[in-house]
Amino acid sequence: LELTMIQQQRFGGTLPGTLRRLYERNGLSGLFRGFIPASQREAFFAVGYLGLSPRVERVCDSLEMSPTAGVAAGSIASGVL
Repeated sequence: LELTMIQQQRFGGTLPGTLRRLYERNGLSGLFRGFIPASQREAFFAVGYLGLSPRVERVCDSLEMSPTAGVAAGSIASGVL
């Protein structure tokens, strides 16, 4: 995934052409190069956004802040993570 995108940015061409070139040079494993780091990056983002944001909103609600302030604080906190 990541390698395909980077290779297409570097060398241009079409998506099928980039996939074909990667397969010819590196085999099937070349198409999945960078998959684990990309998955980990997305997992950390999802955990931060889906787990932290509601928690911060509840804390803001318990401090009697406006709902808009709670949503904003939750979004900012999860974005910083």
